[in-house]
Amino acid sequence: MENFLLVSGILGPFLIVWGLAVMFYPPRAQRMIEEITTSVSLPALFGMVLFLLGLFLVQTFNQWDTPSHIVVSLVSWLTLFKGFCFLLFPKVVAATRRPFFKKSNRWILILSGIIVTALGVYISLPGYL
Repeated sequence: MENFLLVSGILGPFLIVWGLAVMFYPPRAQRMIEEITTSVSLPALFGMVLFLLGLFLVQTFNQWDTPSHIVVSLVSWLTLFKGFCFLLFPKVVAATRRPFFKKSNRWILILSGIIVTALGVYISLPGYL
């Protein structure tokens, strides 16, 4: 339980802040996505950070008993997988991000910000209550 509280207490607030940043500043999020996917070195750097973070999260907490444990473990594994994809398949990752570049698709970023913020609140609750 201690590891769960540690991971949820760190991961939850991070997701809340990241979700709010995407929700309130979609043009900046669009530019960041574009820079990451068009650069040669940024996907590798981003992939290394995500892969290391994913490994840390999976090694620290990997339990599937309760719904909140499942959510934290799933986010941990998805972080690891995303880092893996950024490192080994950067062109595929870039292709999946292209729809976010269009201004007409800004609502997708706002919706994803809302979902990430809600997920962060759900993950944070056990860590801080």
